[in-house]
Amino acid sequence: MKKAIHLFTFLVILFVFNLNLAAQKNSNTELKATIAGISGGDISRDLLLKTPEILCTDPKFEVVTFTLSFSKDNDIIDFYCTGKNLTLQMKDVIKGMNPGNKIIIEKISAKNESGKVTDLPAIVLIMK
Repeated sequence: MKKAIHLFTFLVILFVFNLNLAAQKNSNTELKATIAGISGGDISRDLLLKTPEILCTDPKFEVVTFTLSFSKDNDIIDFYCTGKNLTLQMKDVIKGMNPGNKIIIEKISAKNESGKVTDLPAIVLIMK
């Protein structure tokens, strides 16, 4: 009987531990960056230029760096930025884009109040 109780206790502890790990894993996957309220897909030029701030879905985190990439004449152009706002140079490029052009915001890093830095998934935008 004691073996059964010990086995049951061990299984309960193992189950609770696994639930805790799963909860931590899910919370990390929900952490995303957004711009103009979206984390990818179609976006109008006007909306993108009106709301040039990259935010984290968790308000405790603030975007501190990112790279904006796009294709021009079969070359990939990258702009590195510190902070959370599109630069004037980035906005100028966006103004000249045609519908169907893609913008990739990647290498996004965000920091919380305690200084913990985390990487966020890329945002792929298609101009409409």
